[in-house]
Amino acid sequence: MNFSRQLSLLAAAAASAGGGIIIAAAGPATAIPVASAEPSAVVSAVPSATFAITRRTSGVFDGIGAIIGGGGNARLLADYAPAVRSQIYDYLFRPGYGAALQMLKLEIGAGTYSSDGAEPSVEPTLGKVNCDVGYEWQVAQAAVRRNPSIKLYALQWGAPGWVGKDIWTQADVGYVITWLKCARQHHLRIAYIGGWNEHGPGLNAGRRWLLSLRAAMDANGFRSVRYVAADAFLTKKSGSGPELLGMLRRYPAYRNAVSVLGFHDNCRIGCSGPGPAARFGKPVWESELGAIDSADGKLLASAINRSWISARISGILEWPAVNAIPPDLPYQNAGLIIADWPWSGFYKVTRLAWVTAHTTQFTRPGWHYAWGGSRLLPAGGSVVTYEHGRDWSAVADTASTTRPQQLTLKITRPLRSATVHVWGSDLRHRRYLVRLPEQHGPVVTLTLWPGWVYSLTTTTGQRLRAARPRGGPSPAPLPYTASRDSADLPSLLSPVQGSYSYDPSGQWFTQDSGQEPVLSHIPRRTWNHPYAFVGDNSWTDYTIRTEVMFTAAGQSAGVLGRCFWPDYLRLPGKPSDPALTCYQLTASADGNWQLTRITRAATVDVLAAGTYPPPQTGTWTSVQLAMTGPVLTASVGGSRVARVSDRSLTHGLAGITDSTWSKVGYRFLSARRNPSRRAARLALHELASSLSTERNRCPLVPERTCDL
Repeated sequence: MNFSRQLSLLAAAAASAGGGIIIAAAGPATAIPVASAEPSAVVSAVPSATFAITRRTSGVFDGIGAIIGGGGNARLLADYAPAVRSQIYDYLFRPGYGAALQMLKLEIGAGTYSSDGAEPSVEPTLGKVNCDVGYEWQVAQAAVRRNPSIKLYALQWGAPGWVGKDIWTQADVGYVITWLKCARQHHLRIAYIGGWNEHGPGLNAGRRWLLSLRAAMDANGFRSVRYVAADAFLTKKSGSGPELLGMLRRYPAYRNAVSVLGFHDNCRIGCSGPGPAARFGKPVWESELGAIDSADGKLLASAINRSWISARISGILEWPAVNAIPPDLPYQNAGLIIADWPWSGFYKVTRLAWVTAHTTQFTRPGWHYAWGGSRLLPAGGSVVTYEHGRDWSAVADTASTTRPQQLTLKITRPLRSATVHVWGSDLRHRRYLVRLPEQHGPVVTLTLWPGWVYSLTTTTGQRLRAARPRGGPSPAPLPYTASRDSADLPSLLSPVQGSYSYDPSGQWFTQDSGQEPVLSHIPRRTWNHPYAFVGDNSWTDYTIRTEVMFTAAGQSAGVLGRCFWPDYLRLPGKPSDPALTCYQLTASADGNWQLTRITRAATVDVLAAGTYPPPQTGTWTSVQLAMTGPVLTASVGGSRVARVSDRSLTHGLAGITDSTWSKVGYRFLSARRNPSRRAARLALHELASSLSTERNRCPLVPERTCDL
């Protein structure tokens, strides 16, 4: 009886006995039933593919990484207990453990909205440098401690306003050099740097900027930093792909300054890359594969494998690495780890982390793609094979397939060991990195089941996960009082626009951007100013309070309440605009105050307005908004200035706001829960009674009352 016939009979027997996956090796025929997600399936007469792995290679593997930044997506990590935060870092960066990231892209912060948050700037005002601000340094340091070989990559989404109208200026070159020096001060070695996220190569201005940056990096001890162009989309619709390829062709000096071609979302739908002639011998990366739902492991599995098979893309960076933001922002539920609950210590390691692990735990950057071992499979899915010296690893993806199939790999190159370790993840049933029986010999045959990802390898050192989070997700706590955290920010407060940091005394914090920054995307005017959030959508009846300090005439600042994104949608046609509703109470340095409702259409409805004794510059003014049911009570300078009724908004995050893009101080930021709904009804009755005596003083409009 021939070997394939033996395999079929053994497979059928194993299936009838309740087995599933069959792994066979050449030589004496053996078959090993392994627990499967599909115990009733029959593996005989399935499609099959045989690939031979020789000494030849077809390209260098540059690594799989992820992105911290492009928004405040790592913000809440700083508020986890150190021991729990260390567990999260292990799952992200520790080799052979979790996602085992091989590259990490960082945002060069600018205080500008860049998707669910803003990273603080190290130089928000020209000449005033603070290298310790923000939380990305500690994330990058944690990554390097766990994996000294990890490659760090930096990119701008925006820039401080003082550099000019865009980043293609000599002033911005100076800002990037300052940031690189801050990284060096934190003992971080940046390997790659990009231009302006999703804004293309910048044509002539961008070309001059890059040549100037290259000279400045060489002169300041950053000669080893390589440039990635252009961190935008390849397609003609966006314009950046054709622009970049044209600039590479026309300008030899620009071409020589570019080390890597980086494009976004090449393999999100389909998979494409520039042709061989357009690459000029440079590697091509998917420098952002963005916003994959944390449950959609099959999309990421397909993208990692197909990127090389279909487009010869040798590096991928997923956005974001971690989702650690207030739980109800629009880009929620993306990332390798979701860490939205520092108050409970809970976090979730998502499918995306384990899909990533199937490549990163079994390879290293600098390995080669094995010739002939990277193919599409006959019943869907794919396999990619990597080699280094006398080791090899293969990753097979059948996460999106609908029927089993058989894969045979024949290894004709010398091997360190005849033992082949097999690992699998059943994405449908959430069984991740299951160790399957080892095999021996140069030929391995594996039946691949739908919904799985497999790794076959001669390497060792992989570990099953050890740390597990305690507790579970829970609402943001009330009462809340801000305190200085490890990121030099008010605890749990997530900036969406603006650059925030604590005064050296630690007693108060400031919004430091003295002018509008170079924006990643232009928001509507209503939201084009600094603001920051705390809390979540469980907050309903509460009081938000702070004290503000004005540093110049014409400033205004205050608090936000019941901020909410309806249906988690953004405004049609303007993806940078949050479809955000809020109550807002602001006081100004000239003695005016205003209580408004910001609508989903980004219009502002004035609910009440008036004056109060103007404060002196450098003194503190309290601003407080209490929301109980439909009753809104506004207080400024310690005195109640308005009590109105509005039923439009019922729940949502709290926050602070500065409407003037100037330096404003804050202290004593806090929130507390308000009395019960019964007390709210009594308050509303009291309000209605008091209004009956005020009808001759101010007119009423539906659902709104005027200042009392």
